[in-house]
Amino acid sequence: MNIKIKDNLIDKKILNNIYKTFESNTFPWYYYSSTAYENDKKDFYFQFAHIFYINDIINSDYFNILNPILNKINPKKIIKIKANLTTMYNKVVPLKLHTDFKEEVKGATTSVYYINDNNGYTVFPKLKKQIKSKANRLVSFPVNTEHTGTTHTNKKIRLVINFNYFK
Repeated sequence: MNIKIKDNLIDKKILNNIYKTFESNTFPWYYYSSTAYENDKKDFYFQFAHIFYINDIINSDYFNILNPILNKINPKKIIKIKANLTTMYNKVVPLKLHTDFKEEVKGATTSVYYINDNNGYTVFPKLKKQIKSKANRLVSFPVNTEHTGTTHTNKKIRLVINFNYFK
């Protein structure tokens, strides 16, 4: 299993624009009662999400804000793109371990793009790796790789975008 990390993915001005858009009171975030699989009763934490692309359809009026990132990852076919917003918690705790799809999606890639710095991270238990949440970092790995995010304690929000695609 190969995990690739790319720092300073896009111009900082563009990143700041994405952050300001996501943080604004006009950006449409939607409540999810779990962080991995929808309505998972065993997941103790919640998140807000915005689905940009799913089922071969652009699902967001904000899709074009992703173009600088998409130009860098250059997907041949997008499966799903979803932004996640989690709120501050009283300690850093791993969330629900998962793969981005319950069903097998052979040959696909997951990339996590970090919008802001915080003390949360992405965990890959089988690989014994932790990737820090660092603004403008892209972490890519095979879609069937088990992983999870964590809570965070030092910022009001943690913002990431998950990209699932074929290269």
